[in-house]
Amino acid sequence: MTYQFHEKYLSRGLAGGQAAADQFMEKVREYLSSLGSAIDDPKTVPVMVKAYANLSGLAQACVRDRKLSSVGDMAQFWIGFTRRYPLVDFVDVGSGKEEADNKLRSNCARILQAMEPSADLGRGARFSHRQSPV
Repeated sequence: MTYQFHEKYLSRGLAGGQAAADQFMEKVREYLSSLGSAIDDPKTVPVMVKAYANLSGLAQACVRDRKLSSVGDMAQFWIGFTRRYPLVDFVDVGSGKEEADNKLRSNCARILQAMEPSADLGRGARFSHRQSPV
């Protein structure tokens, strides 16, 4: 599966990355608010984001598909995205068919292991991923 940000963010480099991070956090906070009392204060709870991708491959694909004018624009986008919030990171996993997916699965497993077995995620909340609307 491929998850990409809208071209309106990608094409703006550093500023686009910052705007995408703001929009992403807004959507996360909206979701946390929808959980009701399961989250004490959705506006202040720390949110950690780890984005994994093959930077070079993603950039080349975006240039090929005319979503970016140059490969360097992708690096600038991710710099803006990761600098916007202290707990947001981009990890370039390099080339390899399953590298990003493997990294994601491994980190999700660690998070789930760290949670108490009886942890209440609230109203049927579950870990999932789907294509980002951002």
